[in-house]
Amino acid sequence: MEKVRVLLYDDDEIYKSRLLNYLKSAGCATEIVEDGVSLCAAAQREKTDLVVLSEHMAQRNALSVLQILAELMPTVPVFLLHESDGQHLQQHSAAHSGIRLLRKPFQLQPYEAEFAALLAAARTPTNKTPPALSDEIKGDHSSIQQLFRLIERVAGSDSTVLVLGDSGTGKELVARAIHRRSQRRDQRMVAVNCGAIPENLLESELFGHVKGAFTGALYAREGRFLQADKGTLFLDEIAEMSLPMQVKLLRVLQERCFEPVGGSTTVSVDVRVIAATNRDLEQMVAEGRFRKDLFYRLNVVPLSLPRLAERRSDIPCLAEHFLQRFSSKNHLPIPGFSKAAIEVLIAYPWPGNVRELENLVERVTVFKGEGLIELEDLPDSIRFPGIKAGSGGTLELTKEGLDLNATLERLENDLILQALAMTGGNKQQAANLLGLNRTTLVEKLKKKKLQF
Repeated sequence: MEKVRVLLYDDDEIYKSRLLNYLKSAGCATEIVEDGVSLCAAAQREKTDLVVLSEHMAQRNALSVLQILAELMPTVPVFLLHESDGQHLQQHSAAHSGIRLLRKPFQLQPYEAEFAALLAAARTPTNKTPPALSDEIKGDHSSIQQLFRLIERVAGSDSTVLVLGDSGTGKELVARAIHRRSQRRDQRMVAVNCGAIPENLLESELFGHVKGAFTGALYAREGRFLQADKGTLFLDEIAEMSLPMQVKLLRVLQERCFEPVGGSTTVSVDVRVIAATNRDLEQMVAEGRFRKDLFYRLNVVPLSLPRLAERRSDIPCLAEHFLQRFSSKNHLPIPGFSKAAIEVLIAYPWPGNVRELENLVERVTVFKGEGLIELEDLPDSIRFPGIKAGSGGTLELTKEGLDLNATLERLENDLILQALAMTGGNKQQAANLLGLNRTTLVEKLKKKKLQF
């Protein structure tokens, strides 16, 4: 039976202990968070079925946390524990039907039936058909179509998958697409960024710990492997794992069992592992920085993701997809990109891949506010990659270099469009601003197929 994931925060150790014991007895996988920031991060990291939190939170106000949770997971029930009269909370809870107010002191018994119903609903398999891959991963390029075929092929097996690709290419998207099409789709997928967790905490994060295992271990804690039992564990940035941790991971992959930190009881798990990295693991093996036996265990089914620069034909549809998402989210009337803006996006090298494009579109959407996104709405770093503003108004070449002809072409196009915009489309006045004859400007517009 799938375990229900609960996020728990309470500044009162007595109530926290009581709630933790109750949720544990109900078969829940409960994660205790330290503050509001940690709670929001945990909610974004993986699927959550229930949230229990106290009104008094460190790092972030409880009401702001509730607003974030309402955006991240509007259908997930939230129990808010409070000690005040709750009048300032009533209005907020009325606006979000999933919020339930519990005033301290309270007894758990009156709420056990409600808890049980929520937990039972969370355990009920959805049996929903996963969305089309083209809805999850955008792209018509042949490399993406080949990736779709491989995902469909490997999803039905339990083989370990190694997703390879540069940062920002969508490795976690691929992992989730595989999970949604697997026999484990009604169970959880748990994601762990191995590079974001300090080395001294990674073992506890993966395998859990018993109470008193180390200073600060006030409670026993389930690790990610146990939380992903019967489901999928996604290990991102696997190359950042130290050699000692690689040995411990290898044992779990081989024997499907482990001991929590500080514990002596062996725990068995049934987990499918999907790992990902942007590093060359074979080179790291040759240099002695990654274990060869672990590499072979992970590299059962390798999937390579192309860089965005290798599938430039997908940039227009990706840009429009992100624009639609952000303009709809922020209620902004932005119909699309101009032809000139799209041409610049296609020409840009995108070292940060799809993630960089997504972040750029979000920023441009917010700054634009309304209307078609034009060439001048794009930052200089996108319009003129490889050069930057230097001292005294000069331009400086960056270490990345540039395509001189393409850069000069874009600069000329940009200045022509700016001149037309400044003169309201008057070609004679625009030509005067550029120091050109009107006929020369008209010829350039026709040759470049620029429209204003």
